[in-house]
Amino acid sequence: MRKQLLMTGLCCGLAFAPAPATLAQTTDQTTDHQRIKALEARVAAIEKRLDMTPAAPQPEPHPQPAPTTTPTPVAAPPPTATPRQPAPVVKARPASSDWSQLQRGMNPREVTALIGPPELKQVRAMSEIWFYPDNRQIEFDNSSRLQSWSEP
Repeated sequence: MRKQLLMTGLCCGLAFAPAPATLAQTTDQTTDHQRIKALEARVAAIEKRLDMTPAAPQPEPHPQPAPTTTPTPVAAPPPTATPRQPAPVVKARPASSDWSQLQRGMNPREVTALIGPPELKQVRAMSEIWFYPDNRQIEFDNSSRLQSWSEP
């Protein structure tokens, strides 16, 4: 019987004793409460600083002029001398525009020096084609070397 009473007392004592998890939870709540109070104090300090900071001056709105019913006449510019026309662009051709001097393997600079710049260039994946008047054309390979041409 004594043994049974001892067991009952022990069980009741354990039932009413705080569990370690409950103690840890209480400690966590206390820590959380302290952290919340610290954050609230920081927010209050920041708000106080913001209230003390002078506001940036706002630009004053410009008054809008009242709409007029008649348009304001615009003075014509004073007459000037006849406007200058830009000089027409003339593509200079070298004196020796001899297509017969072209050779396979020439680079674009050599070709331009020999027959002049093209009117149009077309760049492709593996070649570049230069177009000249009268359906003449020059084709460079992907290494920028003269590959073929059509003479006039």
